[in-house]
Amino acid sequence: MNINRVISSTIVLALFSIAMPASAFEIFGMRFFENAASETTVQNPVYYSLDFNSPDVSTELAATLHAASDLWLEQDAPTEGSASLIAMANSDYRSILAALYGAGYYAPEISITLNGQQASEVAFTQDLASVITVEITIDAGPEFRFGNVDLAPLAPITTERRDFVEAPDTVGLQSGAPALSGIVGTAKDLAVEAWRQQGYPLATIAERSIVADHSDQTLDVALQIDPGSQATYGPILVSGNERMDADFVRYMAKLPETTEFDPDDLDAARARLVQLQVFSSIRIEEAEVLTSDSALPITLHLNEQPLRRIGLGATFSSIDGLGVEAYWIHRNLFGRAERLRFEASLNGIESADGLDGLDGADYAVGLRFTKPGVIVPDVNFIAAAGAEHVQNDEIERDAASVDFGLEYTQGDLAAGLSIFGTYTETQDDLGFRQFRFVGLKADATFDKRDDKLDPSGGYYLEATVSPMREFVFGNTGVRSTVEGRGYYGFGEDDRFVLSGRARVGSLYGFPVSEAPADMLFFSGGGNSVRGFGFESIGITTGTVFTGGLSTINLSAEIRTKVTDTIGVVGFIDAGTVGPNALPDPAGEWRSGFGVGLRYQAGLGPLRLDLARGMDLQAGDPEYAIYLGLGQAF
Repeated sequence: MNINRVISSTIVLALFSIAMPASAFEIFGMRFFENAASETTVQNPVYYSLDFNSPDVSTELAATLHAASDLWLEQDAPTEGSASLIAMANSDYRSILAALYGAGYYAPEISITLNGQQASEVAFTQDLASVITVEITIDAGPEFRFGNVDLAPLAPITTERRDFVEAPDTVGLQSGAPALSGIVGTAKDLAVEAWRQQGYPLATIAERSIVADHSDQTLDVALQIDPGSQATYGPILVSGNERMDADFVRYMAKLPETTEFDPDDLDAARARLVQLQVFSSIRIEEAEVLTSDSALPITLHLNEQPLRRIGLGATFSSIDGLGVEAYWIHRNLFGRAERLRFEASLNGIESADGLDGLDGADYAVGLRFTKPGVIVPDVNFIAAAGAEHVQNDEIERDAASVDFGLEYTQGDLAAGLSIFGTYTETQDDLGFRQFRFVGLKADATFDKRDDKLDPSGGYYLEATVSPMREFVFGNTGVRSTVEGRGYYGFGEDDRFVLSGRARVGSLYGFPVSEAPADMLFFSGGGNSVRGFGFESIGITTGTVFTGGLSTINLSAEIRTKVTDTIGVVGFIDAGTVGPNALPDPAGEWRSGFGVGLRYQAGLGPLRLDLARGMDLQAGDPEYAIYLGLGQAF
């Protein structure tokens, strides 16, 4: 067994901006880079024992009351003196009362005593004993229900799908329903938003009356809405810009004057400005009054980031050795968010060999220029160039490429169209070969996931099509891929998540012997079939192992939260690589299965997977370990 094939993991050691200040962070309960001065100690500790009584309430309500009480949540830690404990007790009156209102109980009795004395009667200057007995007793009283409900006038029903807002009664604001206080606020927000979606930006609640009738345990609600006037966009003001062209900011915001107000436009404007990657903060302020011609002035409050950013990083893998990488970014070359990014990497350094380890290293450099807002605000112009050298036991490849084109982003949809050219030299079991490609690449993604790094619902679709011409062998063909992912969460707070992925690829018009390895399809590794080495699944032509002209990859996972920060995963992957351009579901499949551990870090879940392949063959590892950031897919 080759130990270098056993652990196929890559550990990210560092990837930080030089301008980013160092701060403490925690992984698996251990803290790093923590300043000792940040630790706090209690100078005058006061301990207390707590008796929390809430009889005759449901288990769910009892848990809600516990969560609302700081005395309950902090009972294992001392407070900073008597005054701190007295303040905590008085705060609990309000938070417990709010929790009971939120659950529909409007006639409760709450008692919080410190050594037998009501906390509300204890002076903050009083010095209590070092050990205090705290007792909380709650009589929730009867559950209230909504009585008379009057919410008017409601916005007319819209025929525009993007303007649709749920009716207030759909969230429970109706006579006879449990009178949860949060429902009133939600229903009020829906009623106001419905008017705003139809062009009334200053809609508000003019009068409100909320009365609890203790005789029949009902809550009467009357909310009078003032929709105000329908409005258009007025002057668009820009504040806080230093190097950015204010006219370009207005152009990218795409809020033309005299156009009818729509809050969805403001969300889209914010998204476009965020994508410029120039601003550290963006706040869109609506005026409180309309102009004489019923226009709403809008102010864009901006804070610009530093013009330049430098990033350094390092990686280590038992397969690939040590790697280092760096990038440099200029965010705003000419005042209209033009970006220039230069990046370089050196990988596969065998540290045991010293400088001689560079002989087998891989290296790459790249330059990318982006100009936002060409043609329309949602379209960017992209130009890029790069070169790389890749070498391993089976292949040595040198390649250079250029491409330029347009990319479009609108909400969940992103699409691109570009022209590319590549020159490649390879030396492998098929001998020395050269390739010169010119082609067109069209790609699109539709991303409806609820979280990019840790999704628990939604789906993701991606497709690419690249017609191309190769001039050394004279072949013309098409490379295409399609991928879909789906996520379904269930249980309390989506404790369980079922996830699946399917990916299909095809290279048409090229014999295997007349296509470079990076255009062929392989399988195996952390992004396809776990339990096998990276790109160790392909086809064999005679005695030559190579990639295929088609592939199918399938993956399924069940993810379970054990705690708020720890999760476990069970997974199975399968893949096949075929010698023909038409993917063949009846081809030779290789499968792997395993379990994983997830730890919720600030940037997303840290992923540790242990996998084993099925139907192992000579050279396959007995198991493989993968470490990364974010879910596997």
